[in-house]
Amino acid sequence: MRHPALAFERMNVMVKHACRMHACAMALLELERRIGTYKVCVGALLALVLTCPTHAQTIIYVNDDAPIGGNGQSWATAYRDLQQAIHAAGLVPEGNRNVEIWVARGVYRPSVPRRPGELRTASFTIPPKVNLYGSFAGTESTRGQRPAPWATTNFPTAAHASVLSGDITDDDATVGSSNNAYNVLNASGPNTIEGFVIERGNADDPLGQFARGGGAHLQVNFPVAVVECEFRLNSAGDGGAVSSSGLSGSTAINTISRSRFFENRATRSSAVPGSSGDGGAVQGAAFVEGSIFAFNTASHEGGALAFTATGGRARVSSSTFSSNSASDGGAIYVVAGSGTLFEGISTIFDATNSGYGSAIGVNGSGRVELRNCSHLFDTSYLNNSPHVLAIINWQATTRPTIAPSGYVSGSPSLADPAQRDFRLVSTGIERGIFDGLLVDNQRNRRIFDGDGDGVAVVDVGALEFASRPFPEVLRVDASRPFDGDGESWETAFRFIPSALAAASANGGYTHSVWIRRGRYFPDESPQVPFGSGNTALSFGLVNGVSMFGGFSGTETTPAQRSLAASLTDALDPTRATILSGDLSGNAIG
Repeated sequence: MRHPALAFERMNVMVKHACRMHACAMALLELERRIGTYKVCVGALLALVLTCPTHAQTIIYVNDDAPIGGNGQSWATAYRDLQQAIHAAGLVPEGNRNVEIWVARGVYRPSVPRRPGELRTASFTIPPKVNLYGSFAGTESTRGQRPAPWATTNFPTAAHASVLSGDITDDDATVGSSNNAYNVLNASGPNTIEGFVIERGNADDPLGQFARGGGAHLQVNFPVAVVECEFRLNSAGDGGAVSSSGLSGSTAINTISRSRFFENRATRSSAVPGSSGDGGAVQGAAFVEGSIFAFNTASHEGGALAFTATGGRARVSSSTFSSNSASDGGAIYVVAGSGTLFEGISTIFDATNSGYGSAIGVNGSGRVELRNCSHLFDTSYLNNSPHVLAIINWQATTRPTIAPSGYVSGSPSLADPAQRDFRLVSTGIERGIFDGLLVDNQRNRRIFDGDGDGVAVVDVGALEFASRPFPEVLRVDASRPFDGDGESWETAFRFIPSALAAASANGGYTHSVWIRRGRYFPDESPQVPFGSGNTALSFGLVNGVSMFGGFSGTETTPAQRSLAASLTDALDPTRATILSGDLSGNAIG
């Protein structure tokens, strides 16, 4: 029989690190003293210690509703203009630069021209080592507290998102886009751009200098990651929404993840030197994952995506293409030179064209591999280039003329594309390939048993059928007879190691573990419910996940705990959460 520990000690440690612009309070840790082979933690005594990076991170705040005269050091004193924040970030020497710019919901327009006196050349030009995060309400203390811009509506506005607009004179409703900014955003990496709506760029520069990427021009230097952004109503000579020339050698280094592209267009025009009309949404090279492309058009090649490279590699995975159009390659056009590999994985294609390759047009001697993909409606989905194509586990109404390795008859249906609802409602469920994405375009978990057969397999396309988000909080209750899923007190885990393992597997989407009063030992697990006696074991905390104790098992927030009651008698597991190292139950003194 195990006995309660007889001694414990608490210490408070505050770790701080000074930043250039403001102090960065990193963590508060309440530690308990190790005595012999055991340790005790009472109530809510655990939190994570975060070590400071070599170059301390600076956060600059932007809110277009903030009072005039702010210094960007907090939400209360935020800059009103994103250009101010970008300028301030660029003043930090690049060798020491590690800057995040947090942008509250609202509309922001570029105002600093790149050619003197020409307002249309204005763009949000992001310095290296500066990351932009948008769609904050203006009260958050962590990035994880933001929802995706389209979390509550398929048509996000400034009330739901941070909107970067190329409508620099705010007159599109009356005069159209002819005087809009050529490029809304410009970046050369390393950068992350996350949580924005980017709209109404019009890259039709008559000098040809700014003729690509109306929404964003991503240049060759270092990687740029675009995450959870919506690009809409952008236009250009090439790459209506994004021009991505990010190559390392010939391999794509820019990534586009869990983003959405609607009603962008690329148009070849004699008035725009160098324009080809390629890539209605994206032109260039990138790794695209978990994204949706709909109603994009190109006058030449690649209604949604035009990829060109020699000896390189690019990929589209877990994405959905719907109602895109082009002369050739209604969804994607690939110019695959010798040694090039283009991969399409677990993706839904639906597109129209007037030339060849309704879904995918291919030109060149490189290799194109399509694995576990589906095609909707049209049967002329590929141009006939058998020397460059490998098709594995293809799903369509009609078998391809290029013999696939594995074929499933029937095409999936989407719920309501006209209303931007691209959920699967028929075949295509649980026939995808896991590509490393933990969540779908709506932040629902990818590995989910959507068809109820007891086996969780990812679906084809950008959205997982009938899935739900990862829990932000997991719960543990030692009185439970066995481990649950931890998503409620009624289904709590019994063992702390189980909860920590689940939090780690959830890829950062779980931020807290709540532990009910009771006594917990690090050597207990579902496999050894009464302990192994292994004194080398400990509770291994997970980076970014906080642990809170002292719960009675009914609370919905940590503030509802009665910590005074829990701390009255730290030796009583009915009144405290005790983490004990007394594995043999023989502690004394």
